[in-house]
Amino acid sequence: MATANDLEDFITCGVCLCEFDDINRIPKFLQCSARHTVCLLCLRKIIKNATVSCPFCRENFSLADVARLPSNGYVLHMLKFGKQKGNKPIDKKVLGPSVCPTCGSGIKSDAGINQLATTIEKQKEAQKQLGVVMKSIQAAEEEVKKLQEENDFKLTQMVSVMEVKDKFVLKDSSVFILRVYKSGQPKGEIHISPNISRATTHFLKKLGEFCYKSPINFNSTVDKAMPGVFVLLSNENPQFLPDASDINNFSVEQACDYGEVGITSIYSSGNKVTEWSFVFILEDNETFIERDNLPENVSSNNCELIGHVSCYDVLEQLSRARKSARTNYTFTLESR
Repeated sequence: MATANDLEDFITCGVCLCEFDDINRIPKFLQCSARHTVCLLCLRKIIKNATVSCPFCRENFSLADVARLPSNGYVLHMLKFGKQKGNKPIDKKVLGPSVCPTCGSGIKSDAGINQLATTIEKQKEAQKQLGVVMKSIQAAEEEVKKLQEENDFKLTQMVSVMEVKDKFVLKDSSVFILRVYKSGQPKGEIHISPNISRATTHFLKKLGEFCYKSPINFNSTVDKAMPGVFVLLSNENPQFLPDASDINNFSVEQACDYGEVGITSIYSSGNKVTEWSFVFILEDNETFIERDNLPENVSSNNCELIGHVSCYDVLEQLSRARKSARTNYTFTLESR
């Protein structure tokens, strides 16, 4: 059976050794497995960075506000009972033992204390049960965490599949968008509809994958131009250098008519294309092929047809830009 000392320990905070009350030193159950009890004032001193460490078993748990912890109703009930018995704290000296004149055994002078002692035993048993419940809750939390991790993994896999599906596919509706900027300000767009043929498909597919839905820096100047005749823009992005075989296998279909886009290239000994350019034709076929003043890499014999353009006004302006102003232009390329 519990003694008077047990009762005093039960209604006293084990940290500050002060008696609990229902105002400032409210007894609070901790979230440790043993469900220890500490007064609210001590908890407010113990909590650091929203973390409480049980002063008895050292288990840690996170909590934003210690006042939200459940109160120990058993302690409050016994405090209330003690006040009803005499409106003063229970004194173990007053509750000293006496001897039964019949059997000689030690008894308490106050029969009510025996009832409190029984209550203490029941409360201790309840604490053990609460500890079992807490362990079950912790096990459930671990299971939920495991299921969440499995779900996150499956979700990542599904997102990965979606991303794989959302890749560039060369088709009739594909388009390459060449955006034009002058001194950092947008001046228009040139839309290139690719010419899907066996000769150019591999090159265009690689180019489309490289800049799919993500504009890449293409050029920082108008390399060559002739007013109303052509505009040549060289690729300056070192990350896209196709194999020579991607261009060597081109057919004999050349860009030489108004609105057509051609590609011209220079090869290195390592079978890599060191430089390639877009050539935009702004003159009709008959006039263009008769010209004898075109640069060698722009002539109809060296300019492979890869597509057709819209937005001719922008190209006309570029073709007539003065040499001193050509370096003010920059270009980005994106496929869709």
